[in-house]
Amino acid sequence: MTVKSNESNQLFIVHREESYNLLFKLLDKLTANRLIIFLSGNIGVGKTTFVKYYIKHLNPSKNAYSPTFSLINEYIVSDLKIYHYDLYRLSNYRELQEIGVDYNLDSNGIHFIEWPNKFVDILPTPDIHINFQSLEYGTFLSINNE
Repeated sequence: MTVKSNESNQLFIVHREESYNLLFKLLDKLTANRLIIFLSGNIGVGKTTFVKYYIKHLNPSKNAYSPTFSLINEYIVSDLKIYHYDLYRLSNYRELQEIGVDYNLDSNGIHFIEWPNKFVDILPTPDIHINFQSLEYGTFLSINNE
């Protein structure tokens, strides 16, 4: 893994699953009761895979699944509640309310939100925003935590 950093922006190039471990150690150090993490990038770039690997990092026997059709998946891993949202198929605020995003986002835990860009004015400000970009030899992650 290649890493470049300044105070509020970190850049990673990830080549394989094991490369995520350093990044996950950074996430593990965050101690907020509620953590909002936006995941942006094109289809198939690795947003859901990132969440799956993070959950495996916390508990190797735990499996995570894509929320493409369920829209929200919840996991309890090591006494930590993890919410994984996929907002790709939603088109307006009413649909966002119908799936209970308002209620869930008030809950303690880590909230991974895929496709937040359509709702950036409605959703809470993220603690971390990770942008994924596919490269020929891996995935480029730009992590902003302002």
